[in-house]
Amino acid sequence: MWKNFNKYINLPKQEKKLLLEALLFSIYVRLWLMLFPFKWIEKKLGSKEPVIYETTNIQEKLLLTIKKSIKRIANHTWWRNQCIEQSLTALLMLKKRKINYVISFGATTKNSQLKAHVWIRSGSFFIVDKGTDNYALIIEYYG
Repeated sequence: MWKNFNKYINLPKQEKKLLLEALLFSIYVRLWLMLFPFKWIEKKLGSKEPVIYETTNIQEKLLLTIKKSIKRIANHTWWRNQCIEQSLTALLMLKKRKINYVISFGATTKNSQLKAHVWIRSGSFFIVDKGTDNYALIIEYYG
């Protein structure tokens, strides 16, 4: 535990701030998923109408730091923090900074079992990766 605390203390100020924000949004998202029906959450995701935009180099540095923060939190929380929680956490962090995003919901079958996945990107930068499985896109939301 002290090792992780020392790592946190030695991070740059912006990374500390984003890590704490990712933790708080992660808790918030987990509560959303436990307490509210998905139809309520769906209203918060954005528009179904496509938006075309590109990210800048400055935004890509910020996006990489956000991605790292979300991954670190996911690896150190005791509650479920998988693709949907990570993607919704990223969505909230991007909305706060008024950065455009596309959140995608997909599904595939693996060993006769249905497998779902959620990923999010801004421009061509994936904050939560799509993964290697060939997911059929179900729906996308733009913000």
